[in-house]
Amino acid sequence: MFVTPMIIEDKPIGEEPDPAPPRNIYVFRAGTEEPFPGLSYSRAFVYTSGGKLYRTYVKTVSGVTHLLLNDLSITPIYGSLYGVIFNGLHHALAVKLIDGSHAFVIIEGKRTIYRITDVEKGFLSKKKCRIEHVDLGIAGYNIVAVVHTGGAPGTRCKDHLIYQKRESKYSRKEYNKLISSGWNGLWFSYMDLRDKDIILYFMLWDGSIKKYKLSRTHIPRTHLIPNSIVYYNISDEIIVLNNSIELIGFSLKDKRIIWSKKFGLPVRTPYIYTREEVLLAYTDNDIYVLDALSGDVIWTKHVPDKITACSMSDKYLLVAHDDILHLYIRETTGFKKTTEYKIPGSINGITIQGEDILIGYTTPGGIPRVAYATYSENVVFKLKDVEITSGGTAEIELEEVIPKIKIVKPAPPRLKIGISENKLVISDHGTKPGKYTTRLMVEVAGFLPILTDLNISVAELESLFRKLSIQSTIVPSEIGAFIPLSFELVSPIEELYVTMTNVDGYIYATTNVLRNLKPGKHIVPLYVLWAKMGVYETIINISAWLRRKKYGEELRTKFKVDYDILPLYLRVIGETSYVWSPISIRAAKIVLRSKTAEYTIVHDLVPGWNEIETYGLIPDEAIVELPTGIAYIVRRGEDIVRLVKTPG
Repeated sequence: MFVTPMIIEDKPIGEEPDPAPPRNIYVFRAGTEEPFPGLSYSRAFVYTSGGKLYRTYVKTVSGVTHLLLNDLSITPIYGSLYGVIFNGLHHALAVKLIDGSHAFVIIEGKRTIYRITDVEKGFLSKKKCRIEHVDLGIAGYNIVAVVHTGGAPGTRCKDHLIYQKRESKYSRKEYNKLISSGWNGLWFSYMDLRDKDIILYFMLWDGSIKKYKLSRTHIPRTHLIPNSIVYYNISDEIIVLNNSIELIGFSLKDKRIIWSKKFGLPVRTPYIYTREEVLLAYTDNDIYVLDALSGDVIWTKHVPDKITACSMSDKYLLVAHDDILHLYIRETTGFKKTTEYKIPGSINGITIQGEDILIGYTTPGGIPRVAYATYSENVVFKLKDVEITSGGTAEIELEEVIPKIKIVKPAPPRLKIGISENKLVISDHGTKPGKYTTRLMVEVAGFLPILTDLNISVAELESLFRKLSIQSTIVPSEIGAFIPLSFELVSPIEELYVTMTNVDGYIYATTNVLRNLKPGKHIVPLYVLWAKMGVYETIINISAWLRRKKYGEELRTKFKVDYDILPLYLRVIGETSYVWSPISIRAAKIVLRSKTAEYTIVHDLVPGWNEIETYGLIPDEAIVELPTGIAYIVRRGEDIVRLVKTPG
């Protein structure tokens, strides 16, 4: 079973690829219990809210770089943007100016309300410490910036924390040395590195601050680096740090390392938002879901292709391999892979929250884009492996979906695949029996395209029929007696002809030549040309033609004839009539009738032509009444046999 989410928006977020992969983040809005998914780039910031995509990014207009919000210009930027945050009201910018200095800027609407490029030091000397770098982040609604400064030799420049204190009020605090140790929108973490100890701060989404004092020896120096904190449990006071090759779990309460896990390869730990205390980690070819409190591996998966992005929620796990996105559904013991999606570019970031997902990717032309999709509106359909016989056709119901099918990896040329209404149709036109695999891209307008392998088994055609049955009684009608023949074809047939006889020739029935029959169920009449009352071991001969090849089948079945059926022919030569019968009939009552006279005789009929004296009567009609009580009427100018039951 495949499920594909609806695409809400798919928009550009710049004109050239961002220098680094985006950060998975979660954005809180007032009055909401759950956060919204977001992606934070160095030159773009995107998130969803209320079913809408918000995009802040840069674009060159008439030779000038502009900051845009959903395609509307906010402000020109005279320099190089390397950090941007949007909290719904304010844009925070980190800009390297043309003269090489740096600036931290807050914009409300199109108006700059806060700007800083340097900090003055000393009461009298007024030495300046210029900003050398700004690390931006957000916790809940509040924008946070760690500002690193430097100055002329002899100037004691320090780092600063600038944070949003009220809606339009920003405060600044000075520290000796700060590290921005990680943020995800739920919290912003920074470390004040002192000579002998560390003060670790967490600014939370609700505006509160958590503070922990640690010794320099508590956390290894290898993990005292920017953005090393990848997990924070507020109630248990446990953090997880990643130095790119080793994860360590640290208890802030006990001030000790409680677990560690070395990977030996670069390991990435994207921020996730789940109700369980778990951690998502991945290397180039391995995915891990870890218990964040113990470090135990809950679930792991090896994949052959390099992982370019990964994200997880309570229900879903999404794993990207360049332009392919894999969906895993949570099960009791882990995750099960269900669906592959084709994205029109190389995926570099994914954030999933609830049913909503953000997919950041770069097109083959180098344009960064983001797609916003939701599983709350989706299409579900099934595809299964197909078994067909040589020359056969199979159909797969797609329920209410009418997609487009694109063949990514072709099957043999004589295996044809297409869409007919809401069915996937696979037909064989002479493929050698065997097992084949074709790769399809299934596109439903407005939803993520699905990639899937379709396995097709082509078997030697042993029989044209899946089922064949014949009614046990003869049906009389105005156009002659017939026997209903029901069958189900496994293959299309160009021509079909069926006869039923017995060894003594007492019964003979045939179909018309049936042409261009499709696979599936059919009911056709076997017209009874003649039959003698009795029970017979009959032979059903089937002749069919498909692509100039003849197929023949023979079946045997017992059949009971309740009354004689004769194709009687009348010829009159002079004063003698001739009646043709296919079988012997004793004591047949023959009535010869014209417009003016009638002549009746009882006569035994033998196979072939029977001579009957008419005594000058030239009949227009001959009626033969058999001992079984069936009357056969042959009229002049009519070449069909009519059956009526005689009175009594």
